[in-house]
Amino acid sequence: MTFRYRDAKTKRWQTRTLSGADFRWRRLQPVLPKSFHRARQFGFLHPNSKRWLDLPRVRLKVAPAAAWVRLRPALACTCCGGAMRIVRTRIRPAPGRPDPTPAAAGASVM
Repeated sequence: MTFRYRDAKTKRWQTRTLSGADFRWRRLQPVLPKSFHRARQFGFLHPNSKRWLDLPRVRLKVAPAAAWVRLRPALACTCCGGAMRIVRTRIRPAPGRPDPTPAAAGASVM
């Protein structure tokens, strides 16, 4: 079997010829056996859990330890190129739960 693929290092298309058995074996390498699960899809490693990691800090109004905080890159306006700043961020509530932000409770937000 002959197939084309893009080399990750050179970013160029290459052609490779393998027997049918070798091709099938390489194609099924990343597939897990039945009843096995990928560990990165559970718990705090799940892509949707990132917002929940910040929730206790927001609720308790605690600044995170400066050792692992990454600074955001400077934002530039697409029209004039001027510096922009973040005024407000929001963590969305879980489905079926009320919104904990003050704006949802009728309070005014500046």
